[in-house]
Amino acid sequence: MKQLIKTRVGMLWTAALAVVALIAVALSIGTAAPKTVYADDANVGATYYRAELKKSELAQKFYGVLESMYKDGSFKSGVAEYDLVANGVLKESQVSAYLEGDVKVPVALGAARDAFFMDNPDLFYIDVYKLYLSAGLQNGKNVAFIGTGRADNYYTDSSFKTAADVDKAIDAYDKAIASVVAEANKASDVVGKIKAVNKYICANTEYAYGDRGAFVSTAYGALVEKYALCGGYARAFKAVMDELNIPCVLIQGTVYSGKSVDGLAAGMEAHMWNAVEVNGHWYGVDVTYNSSCGNIEKYMLVGEDFLSINHFEDGVISSSGSSSNIPLCARSITVSKRMQAVSCSRTKPRSVRRSSDTMPLSIPTTE
Repeated sequence: MKQLIKTRVGMLWTAALAVVALIAVALSIGTAAPKTVYADDANVGATYYRAELKKSELAQKFYGVLESMYKDGSFKSGVAEYDLVANGVLKESQVSAYLEGDVKVPVALGAARDAFFMDNPDLFYIDVYKLYLSAGLQNGKNVAFIGTGRADNYYTDSSFKTAADVDKAIDAYDKAIASVVAEANKASDVVGKIKAVNKYICANTEYAYGDRGAFVSTAYGALVEKYALCGGYARAFKAVMDELNIPCVLIQGTVYSGKSVDGLAAGMEAHMWNAVEVNGHWYGVDVTYNSSCGNIEKYMLVGEDFLSINHFEDGVISSSGSSSNIPLCARSITVSKRMQAVSCSRTKPRSVRRSSDTMPLSIPTTE
């Protein structure tokens, strides 16, 4: 069988491959809030990255495969396979072309995988970069499957053994989400709910210095285990926003650390944050920075004028070459006094990996 080994990313998270980049989310706390503040009726944030696959029908099909495996519970097993030919996703001729070296299929799958992962922060129990595309001849016909490949399973760091283990973790996760939602719903308006979620996560999650387990770049890590890297903070925030039906997306890029820490020079480092849509405009939110800079609303609903000082989205959705941008509002949604143009410093450096540290997309030869 021919195996497509996808690049893995040390979750932003490790800012690895996935992540549609939204236009430099930058904004500062600046103009007065409009009188009527509401979330859009149609939650464009729920499937934002799926919409960005519109130029590739095949990538959209692969996104649908992953969505189907997620919704029908297949992913919970950690080993379920999906027959791409039998289910009409690929034709035998496309499989044959792939076996001959055509990269259209793996590129489309890579884009779909990364877009799906960006849209679905609740999918904490599998490592989407452990999903393999296997293809070859079976009974004289070209076949292709999405599954485990040579791996035992595609669970996150093999942290689960059975679907029952996953269900137990999902139950704890759902309860954690419900607690945050209940707190947010005490606010009467959208802006109040957004601020309440940011405050809750800041108060209940610690930055994951050192070894804090396999889930630090997931919403589960932030909300259940209470430890997270920037990817975990951002995914947790989006997960709750999705539950509240407030449009929210993940943004991947880099930030500039303006001070040397523990002997390390100041410089750029991988980072993930969010953008939320209010009244038809996108604003930046960085819960990770809010939790560590001494002002939990410094990076709250900020505009391009402030966030672009030290946050730089990379515009990349996937290692397959997909890209996207989200136009942020030029000014912040609220204003107290002009924020200083300096980044929040931390007491310790962040431990993350960039896409350059990951295995490149490769197509090994047929066995």
